[in-house]
Amino acid sequence: MSGIVRSLDIVIYPNAPLSGNQLRAITAIFVAVSSMSIAGFAWLGAWPVSGFLGLDVIGLITALWWTKRQSRIRERIRIRSDQFLVERVKPTGQTIIEMFNPAWVKIENDERRSGLRIGYGNRFVSVGKFLTRAEVSALRNELRNALGV
Repeated sequence: MSGIVRSLDIVIYPNAPLSGNQLRAITAIFVAVSSMSIAGFAWLGAWPVSGFLGLDVIGLITALWWTKRQSRIRERIRIRSDQFLVERVKPTGQTIIEMFNPAWVKIENDERRSGLRIGYGNRFVSVGKFLTRAEVSALRNELRNALGV
């Protein structure tokens, strides 16, 4: 390694699409409006349309709640002179910790998944899959500067 390792502690996470109250409000409004439409089509005798509208409601609500759940992801990267730590918290709350030697660690773009690949040899972890290209580039530069490479 060519430079001096400086301490760094970064926490990255995706932007939350909606707060819990906003999500509940949107869900309630969508269910109310769709229920009126479903009842109207059923009353007119077009009951098959009601089933498809019901599937739309279920699909949209499932997608909104899944997106909210995914926003609980957290990734922490901590660099010390003797340790390069990557801590990932999944939406379920499960924490996975990977530790590397900062003298050997490589930081490269992860073209398959977007984000960065961090590690060495055949042991790499992907971080920042939810970041934009500009954010990935800034993170890569910040990590490389901290490592002095």
